[in-house]
Amino acid sequence: MGRLGPIQRPAQEDGECSRYIWMPDGHEVGVSPGTWTSERPRRAPAPGNSLRGLNACDLLGPSETAAVLGSEGAKPEPDFGQWTYYWEHSPLRITVEFFRGRPHTDGPNGKQSKAGSRNAFVQPGKKEGDGDTGCEITIVHRAYRVPDPVNGERVELADVTVETKENIGSKRLCDLAIGLAYSMAGRLPPR
Repeated sequence: MGRLGPIQRPAQEDGECSRYIWMPDGHEVGVSPGTWTSERPRRAPAPGNSLRGLNACDLLGPSETAAVLGSEGAKPEPDFGQWTYYWEHSPLRITVEFFRGRPHTDGPNGKQSKAGSRNAFVQPGKKEGDGDTGCEITIVHRAYRVPDPVNGERVELADVTVETKENIGSKRLCDLAIGLAYSMAGRLPPR
């Protein structure tokens, strides 16, 4: 998660006692008695190879989702802006999402692998929350840095999960997810 930056204590005016805290992701949160405010630092434009301006739905074509779901009629459903999409045809569900985080290592984030020329992590097993059996493949897209005095190294990640409530087995689900991950890796912008 990272460490919080130093708390800024500006001079009090009219009895106001405001405090400002720099969050690990670069956001500044202002705290005043009785109010909460948040100001984002101005972002530099995203580099051309960033996932920030992409649509996660564009990483998989209808034939690829149909090959996994067994139906060409499964329409993508957006969730978080254009960074998360779902395709569903009982009993299977495909989720593609982009996110940012700290670099992965072997261990709780899965077994290190490859999707095309990109590093990836494979995590078979149960999904948190609803108990679905699934397989998640996380593709490392690119590294970048944020202002963080402890560890400013971050990565953009593209994630694909195939899950079901049926007893299909995680090996079969991972085989399906790995095939989708290879397709996605080929459509990501150059690093």
